[in-house]
Amino acid sequence: MYHLQANDGSHQFKDGTTFDDIIDTYTFDKKLRYLTASYLERIEVAMRILLTNTYSAKHDFYWYTEAAHYSRLTPPEDVIERVEKGEMEMPRKYLDTHAFIMAEVKENFDKSTELFIKKFQSKYTAERLPPSNMAMEILSMGKIARLYDALVNSAEKQAVASGFGIPHLYLSSWFLYLTNIRNICAHHGRLWNRRTTADRFKVPERKEFKFSGTIDENFNTCYYGTLSIMIRLLNVINPEHSLVNKFQALIAEYPKINLGYMGFPAGWEKTPAWV
Repeated sequence: MYHLQANDGSHQFKDGTTFDDIIDTYTFDKKLRYLTASYLERIEVAMRILLTNTYSAKHDFYWYTEAAHYSRLTPPEDVIERVEKGEMEMPRKYLDTHAFIMAEVKENFDKSTELFIKKFQSKYTAERLPPSNMAMEILSMGKIARLYDALVNSAEKQAVASGFGIPHLYLSSWFLYLTNIRNICAHHGRLWNRRTTADRFKVPERKEFKFSGTIDENFNTCYYGTLSIMIRLLNVINPEHSLVNKFQALIAEYPKINLGYMGFPAGWEKTPAWV
């Protein structure tokens, strides 16, 4: 509740702050997490479907097991040296994502209690891995994000991104970022005024994909940016969505919430970033 405290280091609440103000902030954040998570789920499901349908149509139902679909960069010598000294962890882009995904799918497949997995295992006893539609279901959103990010640039990768209305470079970045937001929601973390600096998403510079209105340097760390990329994606995969209306209803219910702490600039209502 730092936003309600005086700026003198005393950790005392500002004059005029009431217990209701504290409760309202907590309740607003709780409702915001629920709203955000419910629409992130739709984006996540769309990604699973597009990955399976696009790659399976071009290749086969076990396309994800082929190492040729994954890129792997060789880390430079200075990075290797720092990792060996324990100064840093190996950056994700240099890890063997194919091997990682195979291990994840295998472990989840073997341990799964899902009925569709159990029926598949009993019918196809020789199969050690599930087909793509099942594999995408038993991988977490974070693993799906990592898988897509590691796929080699191809017509299929861009086709998946086109299903969201943006180039694959942005989809990879946005999906990785939204995974962090999803985790905050799932673990009941503070969301409303949080600066999410992990995996900051790429802000488009090309005219046809640029955001509108005032976009500052913190746009890709604050909730205003989060809401904007979610709406951009939902406008394509679910044009009839009601996220904007529900968000507006939520902030109307809690008029004391300072949207500036969430990254919303003055006058954002006239030209929201996502239009």
